Amino acid sequence: MKRFSGIDIFHLSRAGDKTDAADERACGRRPKSFLSRLKRDCRGATAVEFAMILPVFSYLLLGILEISVMFAMQVIVENAVFSAARQIRTGQAQSSADADTTFSTALCTELYNIINCGDIFYDVQTFSTFAAVDLTVEYDADNEIITESFNAGSSESIVAVRVMYQWNFFTPLIGDFFEDTDSTNRRLLMATGVFRNEPYE
Repeated sequence: MKRFSGIDIFHLSRAGDKTDAADERACGRRPKSFLSRLKRDCRGATAVEFAMILPVFSYLLLGILEISVMFAMQVIVENAVFSAARQIRTGQAQSSADADTTFSTALCTELYNIINCGDIFYDVQTFSTFAAVDLTVEYDADNEIITESFNAGSSESIVAVRVMYQWNFFTPLIGDFFEDTDSTNRRLLMATGVFRNEPYE
């Protein structure tokens, strides 16, 4: 069995002293005062730095998540307009007892209850030419959307369908960068469809 000589033990002791000295230099020599020791103690520095970064990181993560969900809602609205507008283009809505109800039912079905149908604004208008189509969104004094009357037209009419949904931001300050109008904290998600009805008559 190998045993350590006195010289070996001495060298090990000196190595341990050097390690302790390096730790003292890293954290600062230990003063006598408790407050001074507390001020110079570097233990737990990583936890403190993490606690400082965590709120900012969480805020950025929440903002990215909300923007992602908002764009997903935009895609859902666009797909709903594409499907529901076909009820008008093929004349199925006009042939029903109530074209407005037929269209709105088809629209709400395509929203899959992900978006509350009661929060959707829509209008359907007819125009004489494609160049005359105007899709400008107007607001009232309370910053609420003004919609036009429902007019699905007849066979071969030029029709413009607008469906709008106002996204309310829940992440603080995000609305300052993405809102449509000042101090509303909302962004308008709109999908449109402009087409000529099929000659179904």
